[in-house]
Amino acid sequence: MSNQGFSQDGPLTYLAGAPIATNLLVTLTGTAGTVVLCGAAGFPVGIADGAVASGAYGSFKVMRGRVQVFGTAAAGDFVKAGAAGVVVAEAGVTTRTGNTIGQAETAATAGRLWIVCL
Repeated sequence: MSNQGFSQDGPLTYLAGAPIATNLLVTLTGTAGTVVLCGAAGFPVGIADGAVASGAYGSFKVMRGRVQVFGTAAAGDFVKAGAAGVVVAEAGVTTRTGNTIGQAETAATAGRLWIVCL
């Protein structure tokens, strides 16, 4: 069962405030229950589990455990949110910062990769 907001065991359901492609990071907006693509300075709350049209409800994976995302990193790199919902390697790839969301388990260049959320 999917719930709007936090769900310990399953996906989250939110209203998309803009079009969101699969495997991109999202962040909450000032409108309750609405998400948009997470920016580089944003705080990701979930990962799109399929494409979601603007104004539609979609399913979002919880930022916990091993998850598939879209971005650029080498295996072992610490990663953070980048622009437009993608994941990027930390500037010092072996050093965690306050923005670190996980560690890359696989490598990708502008593609799908697996990360383990911290």
